[in-house]
Amino acid sequence: MAKPYSVDLRERVVTAIEKGGLSRREAASRFGVGISTVTWVRRFRRTGSVAPRQAPTWSRMLVACLVHDLIQVHVHLFQHRD
Repeated sequence: MAKPYSVDLRERVVTAIEKGGLSRREAASRFGVGISTVTWVRRFRRTGSVAPRQAPTWSRMLVACLVHDLIQVHVHLFQHRD
């Protein structure tokens, strides 16, 4: 998964839209981000924050379990190869 954009960049983009009067498309172009990533304005209006969401704990645990299982399968296949 890609690393989230910095909170500083998010705040600058939202400020340019909210106070600077730029459209989402103009702000995306000015700051070099994709138009589809500028959903930060909606989050800011809804929550008052532009910080990225924390990945749910269950998803991190699921990934860890899947990696563990994959390693176990790999070890099993390596030990029982012809």
